[in-house]
Amino acid sequence: INKKATKSSQMWIFTRQIERELKYLSVYDIVITDRTAVDAIAYTYVAGFRYLASAMLSLVTDHIHVYEKIIFKRIVTNDFWHQDGIRETTDSRYRQVVEDQLIDLYRDLFGADFNKVMELK
Repeated sequence: INKKATKSSQMWIFTRQIERELKYLSVYDIVITDRTAVDAIAYTYVAGFRYLASAMLSLVTDHIHVYEKIIFKRIVTNDFWHQDGIRETTDSRYRQVVEDQLIDLYRDLFGADFNKVMELK
């Protein structure tokens, strides 16, 4: 994952996220999660797997309606970088590129509803 992503790892993360969201949304009225399927797409784009990211984007376009509210904590105001052995915490430029890609994807996906759905903190 992160800088060591492979096409297989990105596919697994993306499909697993959607699978879990659909599973829990079939049981509960409200599901709170620390990421969306769009996160995997942003990391996939940044990893250079553009064709795969485009395919994921096509799928998430039909899934995006499940997100009624997204509270997005920006790096600039929430500098919580904790070494956990998994996530990239040392390359601030990489993290910023992923964040920028993610926000751009949300803007494209939500269009005119971006400010209604997204809360950037």
